[in-house]
Amino acid sequence: MSITSKDDMATCMYCGEQISNTTESILKHITVCEKRPELQLIMKINVLEGTGDVLLETIHSVVKALAEIEGMRSKSWEIYHLAKEKWEEVKQLTPEEMLETVQEELEKIENEQKGKEEKTS
Repeated sequence: MSITSKDDMATCMYCGEQISNTTESILKHITVCEKRPELQLIMKINVLEGTGDVLLETIHSVVKALAEIEGMRSKSWEIYHLAKEKWEEVKQLTPEEMLETVQEELEKIENEQKGKEEKTS
């Protein structure tokens, strides 16, 4: 748990804030503590979702312009529909799935770095 307590007061392990040592106070605090890793991830996901939507709109605008060039119409719309499909898949991911993906990517990077270090040794 992220709370330590001494008698009638408790301390949040994430932000250090002193709160009343009651179940109600503790639950209220842990749902809004901005230092909690899960809450930070959720906030970042919300920002990324908005950014992704803007990016998709930008891709749409570019594709509209490309579609006016002879021979680019079908290919440019294929690109847009693929981007839209993949973005929808990303938006359906749960935070747990995102963390799992990030961990897998970090492991790949670590393995690549180890491989490079072994080659240079």
